[in-house]
Amino acid sequence: MTDFQLTSDFQPTGDQPDAIAQLVEGLNAGERTQTLLGATGTGKTAIAFQVAWKLFQARWNSTGVATRRPRILFLADRNILENQAYKVFH
Repeated sequence: MTDFQLTSDFQPTGDQPDAIAQLVEGLNAGERTQTLLGATGTGKTAIAFQVAWKLFQARWNSTGVATRRPRILFLADRNILENQAYKVFH
């Protein structure tokens, strides 16, 4: 199987870089549940995808041993959000 290539013009802006960093830090600190709050159109889906991508690239898993890339199930409640995330991989 070939590796995914991230091909997106998306660049986190405003508060997004801090949100991404805080969510990743929380996972590294063992926080199993976190909440991302934001108004409509502020990029919550993009932030969630960026966090998933960072975990995928870092081969993160709950054991702390980076042996393989994790399996990530990315769910969205609207087709447009699903398509937005899907297009980044293709």
